[in-house]
Amino acid sequence: MNFDDPAEMLRWTVALAAFASLVVATELIAVGVWQRDGVFWRCCQAAATERVSSGILQGRINFHFEKWIPAVFVLQALAAITTLVFAASRESYREALFVLTACSLVVAYWRVVGGDGAQQMTSIILTACSLALILGGKTRGPSAALMFIGMQALLAYLVAGVAKVISPEWRNEDVVAKIASTVCYGNGVASGVIEAVPGLGRLLTLSVIAFELSMPLAVVVPVHVTVAFLGMALFFHVGCALVMGLNDFVWAFAATFPAILFVSSMFKRLKF
Repeated sequence: MNFDDPAEMLRWTVALAAFASLVVATELIAVGVWQRDGVFWRCCQAAATERVSSGILQGRINFHFEKWIPAVFVLQALAAITTLVFAASRESYREALFVLTACSLVVAYWRVVGGDGAQQMTSIILTACSLALILGGKTRGPSAALMFIGMQALLAYLVAGVAKVISPEWRNEDVVAKIASTVCYGNGVASGVIEAVPGLGRLLTLSVIAFELSMPLAVVVPVHVTVAFLGMALFFHVGCALVMGLNDFVWAFAATFPAILFVSSMFKRLKF
């Protein structure tokens, strides 16, 4: 793979982001079918009620959204599949990407309560890639989008690390062990393993902080080290998926990896 080719790296970014969007849409459809009265729908209703009080026009919009939002989930899934297939087969994915981006933004608007960082990252990636296609050109638009996405991802890791560093709980306690033992994000097997090995919870907690703080270095080190950083990031997100159930984070942040590799290649071209 040529990390210096913006069109190629943008295609990989779009394909991975489309799969991330498909995962989110599939989960939302499943919630709508089997848990219509679950937490997600209560969050949607609460968000709509809050917005209704902010104005008549917005209330009208939310009233129609409430009826059509399940159809948007289905359209998002179909657009994600189409975009993924076209991007993987090296066909033009422009129109499919525009539809997917629109659906993603609608869902992001609707999920004022109940969204997560993975959904936000996916929306950012899709929007940036769509703008790249609107700008056009073989290098100008794709390069701008990849630089933005790559730096946005590195900033997200850094901010998460800084937030943990300034938190007394993360600095002084076994936060990972606590998370693994919770009802919402916990895992009985993982919690048992951590408790069985003295100091493992503390080591994992400090490792998460160190990993997130060091991720921005991925663009200034040799390419094989950059790949190692991304492998470590993938391992981290897969671990979060297995333990905490945050499976959409794997694909949302994996979609930023081609952009990070592109940014890294750009940094290596600079002569200081």
